[in-house]
Amino acid sequence: MAVVKSLELVSFVSLNEEVIIGKDNRNVLEEAQRALGICAKVLYKGTLLDVVANPQSVSATSRVGQKLLMKVAEMSADEISEMKLSYKGLVQTAVKKILWLNTMSEKLTGETFIEGIVNINDLYDCIDLIEAFRNTPAVVLSMKQA
Repeated sequence: MAVVKSLELVSFVSLNEEVIIGKDNRNVLEEAQRALGICAKVLYKGTLLDVVANPQSVSATSRVGQKLLMKVAEMSADEISEMKLSYKGLVQTAVKKILWLNTMSEKLTGETFIEGIVNINDLYDCIDLIEAFRNTPAVVLSMKQA
């Protein structure tokens, strides 16, 4: 299982936030924010798919639980099927973006922010990486937006 090293990730983004990387002329901060957005979509869709598979696991008394149950109830069978089909692709997109940022970090700072091995063919390994990435820089990057 891979671990996201918080200090290295935050250093990479904060020290290089204006450095242009990628084909679309986005800087490091924009690319990191974009990766966070993709990660958020993965985690949201994963939660919805969990609710579809096991609606009893959601507390109908909590506000979040009520919103999730309502969202799933409003979805058609076709929408649920489409979400199931697109989920793995979205997970792969998020992981590839994180790994690419890790490579950019090594090029710009000499340090990587991922420690360990990520098996990109293992959905749970990918989700663990996405959650670790999402939880590490979210506060720092959201503060930069303000």
